[in-house]
Parts: sequence; structure tokens; C-alpha cells
Amino acid sequence: MSEWEETRLGEVLELITDYHSNGSYEILKANVSLLDEEDFAVMIRTTNFEQNNFSKNLKYVNKEAYFFLDKSMVFPGDIIMNKIANAGSVYFMPDLQRPVSLAMNLFLIRVNKEKANQRFVFYYLKANEAYVKQFAEGSVTKTITKNAVRNLVIRMPSLERQNEIVKIIESVESKIENLRRQNETLERIAQTLFKHWFVDFEFPNADGKPYKSSGGAMVRSELGEVPSGWRIGKLRDITAVINGRAYKQTEFREEGTPIVRIQNLTGKGQNVYSDLILENEKYISKGDLIYAWSATFGPYIWRGVKSIYHYHIWKLNCFNPAFKYYLYIHLKNVSDRVKNQGTGSIFTHITKELMESQEILIPDNRTIECWHDLAESAFDKIMLNYEQIATLTNTRDVLLPQLMSGKLRVKP
Repeated sequence: MSEWEETRLGEVLELITDYHSNGSYEILKANVSLLDEEDFAVMIRTTNFEQNNFSKNLKYVNKEAYFFLDKSMVFPGDIIMNKIANAGSVYFMPDLQRPVSLAMNLFLIRVNKEKANQRFVFYYLKANEAYVKQFAEGSVTKTITKNAVRNLVIRMPSLERQNEIVKIIESVESKIENLRRQNETLERIAQTLFKHWFVDFEFPNADGKPYKSSGGAMVRSELGEVPSGWRIGKLRDITAVINGRAYKQTEFREEGTPIVRIQNLTGKGQNVYSDLILENEKYISKGDLIYAWSATFGPYIWRGVKSIYHYHIWKLNCFNPAFKYYLYIHLKNVSDRVKNQGTGSIFTHITKELMESQEILIPDNRTIECWHDLAESAFDKIMLNYEQIATLTNTRDVLLPQLMSGKLRVKP
């Protein structure tokens, strides 16, 4: 630890900037419009980092606005920090393979590479987030200033030793990222197969040939032509929709059975626990299909330990287990439509009755059994990858504070 030196963060920075560095409120309003439709550049926001999602629900700016915002262009490897609302949380910018601009309420931090390793500084700040957040001020909404960030005291070894430490953490994170990419690929493959079978109706017939293009019989339905023997039904025809348990804040405990809330599904929430003994239907186990129905919408395959699911989550118990992955992908594809049927002035939500009454194409048993056998292998691999990701993430989280404090020494 003796070779580690104390310094101010500002001493090793090349820049710290934000959206408002580009001009006054009036100038920014006149030159920048936030767009929902895809355009030249992504406007990166806190929510993208919190949900680790850089492909859906993005905001954009056009080419003119991107170059107008030249003081807050974001590049892969930049450090991003919340300056308001959870102020002091830090993130590392991934490579989105496209232009990126910084949204409001964030700082862009870039290190002088001759003085420090950018990733090392990020890891140090991440390992010491509690310390950073002490400098956020405000009675209602906490805010951290540029000067407070510049004056943060950090301890660093030599640049050579920083590089060695970064290599260790990067090797773990690289494995995590590869597993995540594998899972994204497997989900895309499952989606492609779903479309081939249940939209194009080219599932294998009894002879192993594509059903529709091989002359398979089709019949008219309210959703258009469907294969003979299939029917249009309601969600309640294939699954039970079971309410989660509503908890009061006073019922949360620091240990016991985990309670799964929507924020846990999106990666934003802290873990809370229960010491209550509930009926079996109020628990979920690894592999169960659940659905978030308030504010955040969509299906999830639960991959954690036995837990209690909160009120804003339904458990979907398919009467025929072979429907599970069919229903999972179907609900992923229609969740926007379902959400648009919801109500609520602040947070949109849908009722159990509305969910149960959703129309769904119900294939014959032979086809759904064949589909399940095919899809299960992909989802089993996804589950295995998630377990490895959890193990590697825990390894990284144990190593990080040890390496960043100098307690765990790196051999040259």
C-alpha cells in the first residue's frame, strides 16, 4: 500500500463536462430536440445504464443537434456520473457503434491518459461510490457539483500497477460480457424460430417439411388464416394468472425469503426480504414465468432462488407446461400493445381481468410439444449462462474493493 499516493481527482482529469456546457437553456431549447424515432445519435440517459439496456427505449438527436452539442459528445470508455437523483453513481460507457450524446443530469468525465488509466479511475470510483455520494447536497433532490467531483480524494498506485489491476478486472468482465452476448444471440434465435413457426406457419409437418409452403391446410379465423386444428382463445385458456403479495414497507426485513419487486427485474432495486410464511402460490422458483404489469411491462423467466413475488408481478402457471416458452415470447412481442390498453395518470397498469382476456393463437398439442423441446435447449443454455454470470459478477465484486484499496497486491 506504501506506493499508493493520495491525490485529488481533478489532478488526473482531462475534462469534466455536461449537457449544459453547450449553452444556456434558451440556446439549447432552440437547437436540440429529443426524438423518439431513431436518428443520427443516441442521447444516453441514466436509465440506459441502470437497466443495462442500450438497444430499447432509446432517445435520439439529429445530426445537427449532435454536432451542436460538441462539448458533450460521448465516446466508448468515457466515465459517466449522475449529477442529480442518485448523484455520484458512476458508469462506464460501452461501444454502441454509433454517435452518442450526453443527456441532462449527467457528467462526462475523461481522464488524462498520461496520468492515470481511465478504467482504473472508473473502478476506483465504483468501489468507493458511498464516499462519492457523501458530497451530494440538497434537502429534497441530492446534487453533486463539478467542483465536488474535482476535489474527490483518490488513492492510486503507479500507472504501470494501475494497468495490471485493470487487466485482472477486465478479464472477469470480458467473460461476463461474452456470456451476455451469448444470451442475446440465443434469444434472437428463439425469436426467429417463433416467427417461423407461429407467424409464417412453417413449423415442420408430420414429414418434417415446412407446413404452409408444403400445402398444409389453413382455416379462416378472426386473426386471419391459421393452420387447421389451431384456434384463437384467451390467455386464461392456457395459463393461470396469479397475483403477487402486496407488502407494506414495515413488513420488509433485512434477511429471510427474498421479495422480488419490479425494480429487481430491471436491475435498479435493492434487495428486501420477508419472514412471513405464505401459501405456495405466492412463491416463485427458478424457471417460473412471471409478468410485470405496472409502470414496467413484460414477461421474465425467473432465474434466482425461491422468492416471494410482489403485488405488481403476476406468476403465469401454464396448464400445459409446454406452453411456457411459447407464452414468454408471445408476451414479449405484444407487451407494448398490452401496455397501451392500461390506465393510470402517473404509472400505467393493467388489470388481471384485462390480461386474462387477451386473445392468443393456440396451436395444437403436437406442435406446441415439438416447439417446447426445441426452445427448451436454448433457454436451458441461457439459464446456465446466467448462473455463470452471477458467479463471475460476485467474484468481480469481491475483488474490486480489495484491488482498489491495495489490500490485494498484484504481482508484477
